[in-house]
Amino acid sequence: MRTLSKIVVTGASGFVGKAVQEELRKTFHSVVAYMREESDPTHSYRLGSRIVRGDIDDATALREAFSGGVDAVVHLVGILREEGRNTFERVHVTGVRTVLDLAREYKVKKIVHVSALGARSDAVTRYHRTKWEAEKLVQSSELPATIVRPSVVFGSEAEFVRLIEFLVSFPCFTPVIDPGPGRLQPVWVRDLARIIRLCLEEESTDSAVYDIGGPETFSIGTLIEAFEARQGRQKPHVVVPAAFVGLAACALELPGIRQLVDFINKNICFLPRITRDQLSLLREVHPCDFGKIKDVFPFPFLRVSDWLASNEYRSHPWKSWQGRWIGSAS
Repeated sequence: MRTLSKIVVTGASGFVGKAVQEELRKTFHSVVAYMREESDPTHSYRLGSRIVRGDIDDATALREAFSGGVDAVVHLVGILREEGRNTFERVHVTGVRTVLDLAREYKVKKIVHVSALGARSDAVTRYHRTKWEAEKLVQSSELPATIVRPSVVFGSEAEFVRLIEFLVSFPCFTPVIDPGPGRLQPVWVRDLARIIRLCLEEESTDSAVYDIGGPETFSIGTLIEAFEARQGRQKPHVVVPAAFVGLAACALELPGIRQLVDFINKNICFLPRITRDQLSLLREVHPCDFGKIKDVFPFPFLRVSDWLASNEYRSHPWKSWQGRWIGSAS
């Protein structure tokens, strides 16, 4: 087992970043939380992490995070949609290159790079293609590294969970995006954080690439059903064609509409915003071999149904109403 003391976590203020910090602090690791200027540092402060702010391609700011010596890096930074200068190329590729340059300079003992399930050179989406480019940089860096490719990650702060809850909250029916053959294999954020810690510590994981999913596989329709059952909101499902959602996604990418939705999200209430790349991700099938995952990481993984029944998931159930299906989304 590798002995580590100080660990830099990039993207520390994000949903996964918070869980990773919690997992590392359980085992008394010292954490440097690297985050953007506008990010909320409250959670990191509570955990006792050292806060350093800057963009992921800002070598000067990132050098401050590495100052004083660093044993390992958990690289979590990624975006699902491009905004302004935050492009997939800049964040996923240039950012990784900056991190690797400093990791070599400071002779870190291990890097865990969190990529995405489905990353490949011939992917339909630029999101997946740039994730693949980042992986190639990590693999060619000659540093001890593990690449982790998670499926959709669930937890109380997950944007995907908020999207499902938004759809379930419709009063008379539930709109369901037609995902085609797409299937999801959700993994709990704390299970993913535990995997990341084990990859840092276990030398046997060096140079490995792991596709990570949970113990259950869902279509969009069956996942929504699970949330409806938990909340007592069973209603008719109206399947929304992917082409219609794609047109809506195009409209939401227009600057004026995008800014309006951002304002509503920040000041009034949550409104989901799906991009064309995200829609393509939902329609892809990338199953994980859960048996192989358990062989490497032999601990009990949380199932979505058990999480929905737990105290972590807080909901305010409506009166139960059984309805029939309209269309097909299973």
